[in-house]
Amino acid sequence: MNLYNPISVTGLWGVLNNAGVQGVVAPADWITLQDYYDTINVNMFGLVDVTTTFLPLVKKEKGRIVNTCKSSYTLPKKSFN
Repeated sequence: MNLYNPISVTGLWGVLNNAGVQGVVAPADWITLQDYYDTINVNMFGLVDVTTTFLPLVKKEKGRIVNTCKSSYTLPKKSFN
């Protein structure tokens, strides 16, 4: 990599995976299986898809992949019961 000639860069220095959705917040008996699938498709498989898509370019530059999520996804939610 030549810092003085950025046009010659053929890869990526880094990728920041920051996509995510909270999903449906409701009592468990109101949530459908499809609601769970929709959330998992974005939060898990979206991360895997982005990572595998850009991994060859990141490896060319010996870059890094950083995965993040909103802290609110890890906090307990108020019960509806």
